[in-house]
Amino acid sequence: MAKLLETNAVIAHEAIHRLSVSGLAPLDFLKEVAMRVGSVMRYDAGAWLTLDPATLIQTRAFIQGPGHDSGDVHLRYIDNELSTPDFTKMTDVARLSRPVITLSDATDGNLSRSTRHRTIHADLGIAHELRAVFRTGESTWGAAAICRNQGQPDFSEAEKSFMADVSQHIGNGLRLALLLETATRAGGRDVPGVIIMHADDTVESITPEAEEWLAQIPRDEGANFALPAVIHIAAWKARAVAAGLPTTLALARIRLTSGRWLLVRASQLRNSGSGAERTAVILEPARAAELAPIIVELYELSARERQVTELLLRGLPIDEIAAALWISRYTVRDYTKAIFAKLGVGSRPELTAKLFHDHYLSAVDYAI
Repeated sequence: MAKLLETNAVIAHEAIHRLSVSGLAPLDFLKEVAMRVGSVMRYDAGAWLTLDPATLIQTRAFIQGPGHDSGDVHLRYIDNELSTPDFTKMTDVARLSRPVITLSDATDGNLSRSTRHRTIHADLGIAHELRAVFRTGESTWGAAAICRNQGQPDFSEAEKSFMADVSQHIGNGLRLALLLETATRAGGRDVPGVIIMHADDTVESITPEAEEWLAQIPRDEGANFALPAVIHIAAWKARAVAAGLPTTLALARIRLTSGRWLLVRASQLRNSGSGAERTAVILEPARAAELAPIIVELYELSARERQVTELLLRGLPIDEIAAALWISRYTVRDYTKAIFAKLGVGSRPELTAKLFHDHYLSAVDYAI
């Protein structure tokens, strides 16, 4: 059996390495990785996640099993991850020198010490859990939690070593996937739309993609605008910037009826000699990798508050945040209180849960 594992591990390792430079979309990449991992180490259920490297909040997920109620099960895991003190949280695993750990290792073999094991695993018939994070350098791009049912052996040292060996390859693949996703458009629902407007805000031309995005923007009650107010505001700001007037950038964000975030950018076009001034308004969806800075801007956090927020979400204790930012622990606490007040939360778990549930929960792919 050990020899078979060794042979399969070499084959799977090379396959994952090749996949890491294939440019597959994030979830498609993780599905292929899951197949290769499954050829080396059998498991009964798994969650393969993309993480925002700035905050380590889950941005998307590919779920395997366990059965027709896996959506509910995933929500129970999320609640444990965000709100319940427990062992091997992803933020904790991301800080380990070795990117892999089992729940048995973390609890010194006493699984009943884990709330997750007592309240979730026991109900599902799960006996063993392995967690791994996928990182490049200091950045963590994804993670996995894979489980074995009761009656199955715990994950072996050889299996843990295999996951540790492929961690960086998977991290590289996710990083490349996110970079390509930001730089390119796969077509369909993610294609940017363009609106060309005259100085009096009438529309000269509009692309079909822009019409699709406009249909998803909540309409302004009582407003007498031909287009949603956010479009007019962005165009006005672009004209003000071009005229040299003091104003903020012609950039806005709006939540669509689908729950996704849309970026609205505007720019004044150079006059071609026709005498008519025109403004281009571009509508494009926010990428997962762009959401963290967008979210903290939405709540009007200062630059320092944004830094503290990211470190809070990454699970760093107050003293480590103070050391990282070269400020006192008392100053960190003051910033933390201000952040909680602006977001309407009372604790670090509530902060993480609010950002996750408000902005990321919909991007889950269940493969039962």
